Amino acid sequence: MTAPMQMQQLAAAALPAYTCPPGTKMHILNLGTMNVDEGWLLTGANGSSASNPNPPSKRRDLMLIAGLIEHPEMGLILFETGSAEDVDRRQKAMGPASHRPLPGHTPGLCIMQVNLPKDGTFIWTTDQFHVRENFEQNQAQGWLLRDHRAWVASGKFVTRLQRLFRARLIFGHDLETAEGLMREKGVWE
Repeated sequence: MTAPMQMQQLAAAALPAYTCPPGTKMHILNLGTMNVDEGWLLTGANGSSASNPNPPSKRRDLMLIAGLIEHPEMGLILFETGSAEDVDRRQKAMGPASHRPLPGHTPGLCIMQVNLPKDGTFIWTTDQFHVRENFEQNQAQGWLLRDHRAWVASGKFVTRLQRLFRARLIFGHDLETAEGLMREKGVWE
């Protein structure tokens, strides 16, 4: 048995997760962009000092990202990380993927883990990690953060999942990450 197969078995034993059946396809969709002040995304961003009390605010383009899953038995499932009109409807539509509630940014925040037979595991971090820096630099969100301790605990959980399943992360609104994945492959299986 190869090392990757052993890791997958250990991961499944440590934390059960649904494996999508053969024929499942995942698409990453761009629902539009928004331009925001980085102070919303990163703790301490766009701060001032006595010597520079009014620095120009850095801004960033973000993507409203959605996942479209073609499930061979359940049909089409849309998972979106933008501004859902009906959050309950969004959570119920996550059928063939593992969804896990996480505290921190807002109560009821969920991530989605998709275990694809050919391309491996993806974790949609939604608003736990808006942008890559939130995860890679363990840098909490800026003005959007509601509960720092819960955000840290949730971040550790996502990191554990990422390591256990060797998952690729799709950050909630990171334009570069989403565009890179969309360029790399149109459909993930």
